[in-house]
Amino acid sequence: AFDEMSAKLERDYQVLTEAREGAEQANDSKSRFLASMSHEIRTPMNGVLGILNILEETKLTDEQKKLVNTATESGHFLLSVINDILDFTRMESNTLILEDKPFDFRHCVESVVDSFSPTASNQNLILHCYIEGTVPSKVSGDKNRVKQILLNLIGNAIKFTHEGSVTIKVRSEAVTQNKAKIVCQIQDTGIGISKSAIEYLFDEFTMVDQTYSRSKEGSGLGLAICRRLC
Repeated sequence: AFDEMSAKLERDYQVLTEAREGAEQANDSKSRFLASMSHEIRTPMNGVLGILNILEETKLTDEQKKLVNTATESGHFLLSVINDILDFTRMESNTLILEDKPFDFRHCVESVVDSFSPTASNQNLILHCYIEGTVPSKVSGDKNRVKQILLNLIGNAIKFTHEGSVTIKVRSEAVTQNKAKIVCQIQDTGIGISKSAIEYLFDEFTMVDQTYSRSKEGSGLGLAICRRLC
């Protein structure tokens, strides 16, 4: 009886092992497919946006300008979704490499905030940015990924704020002589997030308010990517 039980356990273990290996292979194949397709789609999409940019410089009627603007906005949105998927698949396969180069952190934050000024102005929103004096200017890291995190968080704040303000606060805590912990805080007077949604806020392919989000499309990957980058 003991031998039979041991044999059964061994067979069950083998079945579970094969199932796990099969699931891992399927997941790897999915990641490779998504990464490959993201690359393939992004190349022609850049070509389409380039042509639209050239077309925008020609003589167009008001109706034609409106159509070109809509096509350009849709193209940029599609490109942002593709980039999200590409980043996500790189993270899933541990092939995303962060740079470690010197850059001006204060200028990095200010340039991102400045890029949102026209949007905030169009929505009659007040955009504040406070960078404490203790925040170092010269740091070493991946400037583009820092920008990506800030663009996502500030973009979300503006997207879901209909009136009032969006405030960006940056402070620094010294860790050692050559290291600092920099904390960026974004506050807004928007619709807010329910406490019940906090636990899955940073999950992949998740949007907190599915109904509202239909008019505020996205990949549902932005915050998940930000969390992993941090």
